[in-house]
Amino acid sequence: MRRLVALLAFACAGCTSAPQAQCRLADTLVRDYGISFSGFDKALPRVLQAPQPPAPVLDLALPNSRGDVRDGFEHRALVSLPQREAWIHRTGGFAGVNEWYGPVPVAPASLEGCAPASAEQGTTP
Repeated sequence: MRRLVALLAFACAGCTSAPQAQCRLADTLVRDYGISFSGFDKALPRVLQAPQPPAPVLDLALPNSRGDVRDGFEHRALVSLPQREAWIHRTGGFAGVNEWYGPVPVAPASLEGCAPASAEQGTTP
């Protein structure tokens, strides 16, 4: 468990959380790939290790539009702003998975309102 926490902390060094109310990207990813407690409706490429995208990176919780299921999957997205790519992190499930998928392209329009917190405050990330 300690290894997992350390790996996630290392993978997300330089991540910032975007205000969910202004950032529509999470909803766009859920809709485009059919992300839910049961997995994906559209096939995504799987990667064997956590990505290390260049900063600035957004860390987005992906909403579960099909309801919560106790033993269902939960998803987050790491989004590289310079590369306009996202990696999906799937955890949980009945067997307790820890899987990464991506990268998937991110349309520039879906990044509106998704600036890192430091950029919103007028500082450089």
